[in-house]
This record gives sequence, C-alpha cells and structure tokens, in this order.
Amino acid sequence: MNYKVFIPFALIIILSNISLAQVGNFSEADSYAWLNKTLVSAGWSKPVIDSVIDLSAALMALMNKGYDVKQGINNLKAAEDASGCWPKGSCDVKTTAFATLALGSSGQDVSKEKKWLVDSQIATTAAGTFYLQVISGTEGSCEATCVGTSIKRTVKANSDWVDANTICSGITTSLSKSIEVDCTNLGNAIVSLLYNVKAADGSDTYYIVGESHETKSTLNTQNSCFPAKRGETSCNYDAGEFASWVLHELNKEDIYALNYLRGNIRASVIDNSLLYLITQNAVYSDWLKQQQKPSGSFQDDVKGTAFATLALKQSTADFGSYNNATIWLQKKRSSDYSWNNDIFNTAIVLLALHGKIEQKVVIAGCKIDADCPLGKSCNSVTSTCVTKVVSCATDIDCKVGEVCDTVTKVCKVAAVVGCVSDLDCESGQTCSDGQCIALGGCQSDIDCASGETCDLSTNNCISAPIVCTSDLDCGENERCIDGACEIIPAKKKFPTGALITIIILLLLLGGGALFYFKYIKIGKKFDVFGGISNIFKKKPKKPSFEEYIRTQPKLEQRPLLPERPSRKQTIGKEEEELEKSIREAEKLLHGK
Repeated sequence: MNYKVFIPFALIIILSNISLAQVGNFSEADSYAWLNKTLVSAGWSKPVIDSVIDLSAALMALMNKGYDVKQGINNLKAAEDASGCWPKGSCDVKTTAFATLALGSSGQDVSKEKKWLVDSQIATTAAGTFYLQVISGTEGSCEATCVGTSIKRTVKANSDWVDANTICSGITTSLSKSIEVDCTNLGNAIVSLLYNVKAADGSDTYYIVGESHETKSTLNTQNSCFPAKRGETSCNYDAGEFASWVLHELNKEDIYALNYLRGNIRASVIDNSLLYLITQNAVYSDWLKQQQKPSGSFQDDVKGTAFATLALKQSTADFGSYNNATIWLQKKRSSDYSWNNDIFNTAIVLLALHGKIEQKVVIAGCKIDADCPLGKSCNSVTSTCVTKVVSCATDIDCKVGEVCDTVTKVCKVAAVVGCVSDLDCESGQTCSDGQCIALGGCQSDIDCASGETCDLSTNNCISAPIVCTSDLDCGENERCIDGACEIIPAKKKFPTGALITIIILLLLLGGGALFYFKYIKIGKKFDVFGGISNIFKKKPKKPSFEEYIRTQPKLEQRPLLPERPSRKQTIGKEEEELEKSIREAEKLLHGK
C-alpha cells in the first residue's frame, strides 16, 4: 500500500470543507437589506440610481422578497414618457423593456407599454428563407393561400419543401405574413413552416417557426427585429433580445424577432441565456455549460454568470452547472454584502439566486409622502400623488432629492447638472458624476487605475504624486503601495469547522503513516484480534533493580596484568598440599 495515494484525496477534502464552510455562512438576506437600504436612503432616485434599468432590476429583486417598493414603483411611473416608454423624452427599446417587465411584475397594467415595444419592430434585412413542408401518411396535396391575397399554391405532401416566398411575396421585407393551409383532402397531416439561415461557411441551419397537426391551419412568418431606438432603420441585437425576453415573460405564448435572434446569435453568455429563457432549447443551455469554467463562473463576469444562472435554473438537467454557478456568485460577494457595490449587479444576482421573477401585486397610489416621487406629495383622501407646495426653511425640511428654494421657501426637485446618462452626451463621451467627459477620461480619482489620479483640468488620468516610500510613512492599518497609502483589508476569520476537519484528517493521515511503517514496510505482522486482546491483558510487574542484578550471570573479573594468587585466597585441599611441596623444594635449592 502506498500512503502517498491518500495525500491528493486529503487535500481535496480539506479544500472542499474550507469552501463549503465559507459558502455555508452565506445569507441572501444581508444582500437584500443592502439593496433596500441603498435605495430607500436615496429616495429611490438619482444620483444613487443611475438609470431606469437599475431601478427596474432592483424593484423586481426586492418584490421577490416582499419588500415595500411602492415608492420605487411610483418613481418608475413618474419617469415614463406619455407615449408609454422610458426614459421620458429619450425613449429606447432596452430601457423600456426592463421598465415594462418591472411594472408588469408589480401587477400594473402594461398594455400600452407592450404595444409600444411591439410597434417598434422593423423588418429585418437578414438573408433567411422560409419553407413550407407537408408530411402525411397518405399521398395527396394541400392548398396554401397567402392571407389577404388571392395567391394560392398546391403543396404536395411528402415532397420537396416549397419556398414560402412563392406563396406570399415580400416575406423577407415584411414584419410578418400569414399563410393558410388546407389539407382536408389528406385527412391528416403535419404542416411545418421552417426558417433557413446560411452560415458564412455555407452550412445550413433550420428552425421550426410554426407547426400544425390540424387539417386547416394558419402559420405566421416572423421576420422582425428591434432597433435601439424607435424610428431607427437598423437592427440592434441587444435591444431585440431583451425586448423579446420581456414580451415572452409577460405573454408566454408570444415570441418576437426570434428568427433574427437565432440567425445572428453571438458567442455571448447573455445571448445564449436569454434565448434559452425564451425557447427552452437545449442547444443554448449546452453551449452555456461548455463555456462554464471549473470555478463555476462564466468568463469570470458577475453579470454574465447571473444571467446564465437564471437560465440554467429552469432546467433540472442542468442542476450541477446551476449549483456551481451559484457557489461562485456567493464567493464573489463584497464585504458590504453587495456585488461590486453596484445596484444592477446586486439585483440581477439576487434574481438569479431566487431563480425567477415573481408576479406581485403592488397597489398603486400612496399612503404617505414617502411613497411619492420627488416633487409630489400624497393626497390622503384620494391616495394619489399630487403636486403640492411644501414650505421649508432649509434643505432638511425637504425630501431626499429635493432642495429648499431660498427665494420662495418652497421645496423643489434638485436640478441635475450636466447629464443623467450617456444619452445626454455627445458621441465619444460618457456621463460620469453628472458631467459629460471623453470616453477613457475621468471625473474623479475613482475613474482612474491604482496609482493614478484625475486631472480635473483635462479630465485625464495621470500618475498620482508619491506620498509615501515605505510603510513607515503611512498610518496604522495602512501599507505603502505604488507611492500611496492604502488600507490593509481585515483578515477573514478562518472557518472553525474547517479547522476541526483539518485536525481530524491530519490525525488519520498520521495514524495511517505509522501503521504503514510499523506493520507493512518493516514487515511486522499485525494480529487484529490478538492485538486487541493484548491491549486489555494485564501486563507482568517489572522486576526491581536488585532482583534484576541477582538474575544476571556473574562476570569473571580478570586483572590487566597476571598476578600471583594471594596466599590468603581460599584454595582447595589438593592445591594447598601442592603449594606446600613447592615451598619445601625452594628451601632445599637455596640451602635454607
């Protein structure tokens, strides 16, 4: 047995326990509390909420957990344009889609908003082809008629596909065409409307647009896409995928611009996530699983991983991928319980972890002034938000987001200087802290990389001046990094459960190693039952030192040099007689 085999397994168990201990302390409630506190403290308005999309995502997340979002709903409605779109005065499709979903999820009537989205569609210029196919157990044919015209064509069953453009001309330049198919002569038939897209390499991809098992049926072509803004003539994929997803969520039977989205899908996590949410086609979930990293993330991106998590949650077959993604998202949460200190990222992650966007009923109107948007107060009689003059002495007397007019002594909405979003800026500029700046520029040090500072005269990031050369130049709990003193983040406490697990594993590994060396490598036999019995057998008493000496054999002591035996030594009788004879002989020799 090779004990080294156990080491990798032990490490895996140790690391897994550490990871599980960290995730085990995760609580969604802390993140919901952060999101709610952030919005409430800002009066559900700017400057904390940068866009209508942020507000919409936050509303949907908080509604899932039953938070009071009445003021947020009222603010969202106050930002709506009279035509039924967002943001007021500068409507775009993607923002309107998010706001419509949030408003619809709160139980509000969004028929006007949905109509605005549907009417924003334009005909796509994609080079796709529609085909009509009839399958039947009997031979025969069907009659196909283009609705609204007198054009008819006979379609033979079990034969080649028929180009639908020969039945309804102008299909590729129209938003939608309807084809009536009468297969009464066949008795039973399956009628399919297919859409073909050719890839750049010449390969063909086919999608089933519609299918009917009736003898008489009507099939509709879908050849639309969505522009970024209403009135534009070019298709915008981002606008189309979000608008189609929202319309599908609010009308489960309706799917818009699907052929354009399928035919132009990008190698994007969000694209495949939204198409899976719309179609439930395993093609898109399989693609997502192939892109998932061992860590559980998708491209190490919080937003993309959140959308993928929301999509994979819909399929029980993809639970493993979904679970790994949720663990990664939990690990990426910041110390303040948000994700990247960002409202949208935090809201979309909470929606993903919850698994769905629930439909709630939020009663419109108000009970107190706090339920109303800026510049309005609650009429307690009608429970509606109305414009009301509020007297004030200082800004403290006004609501968050309002200021006290020093002349009229009346609260008014604080003016937004510069810009609210990138839409308010010119091409090549972005909105930062209420100011339009050049892309890549800065408005404050936050916009710059570590070791840089923002030069407000040019709105460019420059190297920050060196304020320290070593840690001695910095304060307590600070270190000198790139010439600037930075706070040392607090060390995370090591999970107690993981520590106990590590100790147990080390003891087991040590015991196993000892067993290996003593009984296997050395070759000493280990009698299991004999060994156990010997444990409880009374051991014999050890002899004392005196007893031990007496039991040892006497050792012969020899002198270093030969000596004559002492005459006083005790000798035998025979030896004594011999000794006596020797002495007498000596006397005779010496003449004594």
